[in-house]
Amino acid sequence: MKNIVSLLIVLLLAIGTRAQSQDEAAIKKVFEDYKSAILNDKADAALDAIDTKTKNYYAAILSQVKKADSTSIAAMSMVDKITVLGIRARANREEILSMQGYDAFLFAIKKGMVGKNSVSNNALGAITINKDFASAEMMSRGKSLPASYHFYRETDGWKLNLTELFALGNASLKQMIDNSGKSENEYLLEILSLLTNKEQGYHLWKPVE
Repeated sequence: MKNIVSLLIVLLLAIGTRAQSQDEAAIKKVFEDYKSAILNDKADAALDAIDTKTKNYYAAILSQVKKADSTSIAAMSMVDKITVLGIRARANREEILSMQGYDAFLFAIKKGMVGKNSVSNNALGAITINKDFASAEMMSRGKSLPASYHFYRETDGWKLNLTELFALGNASLKQMIDNSGKSENEYLLEILSLLTNKEQGYHLWKPVE
């Protein structure tokens, strides 16, 4: 009996190790799929790599792009502001009103709003898996960064969550604004004008609908 129990334990450990290895491989693949999609402007492929929470975020953002007024925008996080204003700066009224579902995400990828430098030198380090959640060490040029990528297992496999990275984006944008000596709105207008090669104005703070 003791030998049988020991054998079962060994078998269970082997099965668990194999499952862990398969999950890690799947997580690395979806990250590389997303990275390749961003670097090659393949919006549909990028959409397929992200999780439901991220998709729902962009669906909610689309509603804000259409309806948010200056008061609503003032209450947003920095990442939300730059996303809403960035889409308004790049798309005309007809384009925005025709968008549905996850079109805001697809538009952002096609228009380069998700910078290629955000993934070009990045890779995954150590991966920790806890049931249907995984955290992967963020690496850049072979060095570990004080951040991590998050993944969730969904019905069609592991998917990358982008919303967990927004805190870093918010902090970075706030630091850049503080260093600029400009007001937040002045800085955002200046950045959007540079990114779109077109002078942008405070009309971006007005609802489209």
